[in-house]
Amino acid sequence: MFEGCGLTSVTIPNSVTSIGYSAFFGCEQLKSVISYITDVFETEGFYRNANISNAILYVPKGLANTYRATSGWDEFSKIIEMTDAESGDVNGDKVVDISDVVSMVNHILNNSSSETFNATGADLNNDGNIDISDVVSLVNMILGQ
Repeated sequence: MFEGCGLTSVTIPNSVTSIGYSAFFGCEQLKSVISYITDVFETEGFYRNANISNAILYVPKGLANTYRATSGWDEFSKIIEMTDAESGDVNGDKVVDISDVVSMVNHILNNSSSETFNATGADLNNDGNIDISDVVSLVNMILGQ
């Protein structure tokens, strides 16, 4: 599907129920995979020939051990549970929706920060920058719920 892509981050919404073999074949620049999957399923090499040795797998709070014990996901050497601050709730209203996207875009365009802007929650790919890739991840997360 994304063979040989230049993706550095992938967000997988909770609505995904399977991932095909070699879906991310050869994605050498992959640095993070953010999975919102709560009903964890086995995978068979969806990242085959992708560079996951340094990639971090972010998973819902309380599910790190489940991912570590599930075939395919267990290939990631770094599996980190997301905290509430990393959930995409950019504006602090405890709901992840289009208003969070608007807040994030306004922040990027104006480089403004308000007291309610959650920079940790906005940096969904954990690269230290809030940019369009985070907006795309947030939109995908919202659409996948």
